[in-house]
This record gives sequence, C-alpha cells and structure tokens, in this order.
Amino acid sequence: MVSVEFTPVLKRFFPDLKTESLEVDTVGNLIIEIDRKYPGIKNYMVDETGHLRKHVQVYIGEEPVNKDSQLQEKLSSDDKVLIYQAISGG
Repeated sequence: MVSVEFTPVLKRFFPDLKTESLEVDTVGNLIIEIDRKYPGIKNYMVDETGHLRKHVQVYIGEEPVNKDSQLQEKLSSDDKVLIYQAISGG
C-alpha cells in the first residue's frame, strides 16, 4: 500500500488529516481516494485543467512529482508520498 503523509499546515483547512495507507496506482487515484476520506481536498489540490495547483507540492519519496506527468505519475505499493502546501509570505 502507498503511504501518504500531509504537512501540518494542511490541517488548517482539513483538521482531521492523518497519515493514510491506500491501494492506488497513480497520483491522480491517490488524490481521488484522499478526497473520499476528506471531501473537498481534491478541489484544493487540483485545478480545473486537471493539474496540481501551484501552491501544492507532491513528493514520491525524495523526488517531486514530474511536472509533465503529474496526476498520471505511477506509484508502487511501497512508495511514500508527501503532500504539502507551498507557503509564501512577505
């Protein structure tokens, strides 16, 4: 199963977020399954064109999701995924 973790800043919007283990094969399917557990998170992460929003970063292990494949990026059952919100300020 793919393990997915979220950075604490996302709990501001989705307070019940916790580490999950899911049986999925792509980043897109991972997001669909996460949205089933945390309704609305998909709209927060994915724009109307089907791409990750600029403020969302997804890592598979130590590597960022490929900008070209994004949601089609393949996952293996032993992958660890980290989803976080990019923070900016001034």
